[in-house]
Amino acid sequence: MIRETFVDCYNKKPVRTRQIFKTVPIFFLLYGLHYLLPSYESHRAITLLNFNLVMVLITFDIMLANMAAKEFMSVHPAFLLLIVPLLAYFVFKVSAQTEIYISMFCTAVAFGIYLLNMTLLAI
Repeated sequence: MIRETFVDCYNKKPVRTRQIFKTVPIFFLLYGLHYLLPSYESHRAITLLNFNLVMVLITFDIMLANMAAKEFMSVHPAFLLLIVPLLAYFVFKVSAQTEIYISMFCTAVAFGIYLLNMTLLAI
C-alpha cells in the first residue's frame, strides 16, 4: 500500500515527491547524531518526544502544503529544534547538564509550536 502510494505520487509529481521525501534521510541523520548526546543517554524520553514533535510539525506542514498548494521546504525550520542541542554540545562545548536543559527547552518549544498550530487550525 505504501509503495503504491509513493509510486502514484512519484508518477504525478516527481519533483515534489522527492522534495517531501528528502526530510526522511535528514531526520534519520539527526537521530543518529543524537545517540552521542548525554540527553539521549539519561533522558531518552525527552529526546524521543522532541523527535516526535518535530515529526508532527513537519507532517503538519506537508498536510498544509498539499491542501493549500503551498510550497514545502525540504530543510524544514523545525529541524533547528534538533540541531540546537547538537551545536551546543559539540560546537560550543557546553556541559552535559546544560545540554540536557537545552534539549528540554527545545522539546518545550516544539510542543508550544504544535499547540499554536493546532489552535490556529481550529479557529
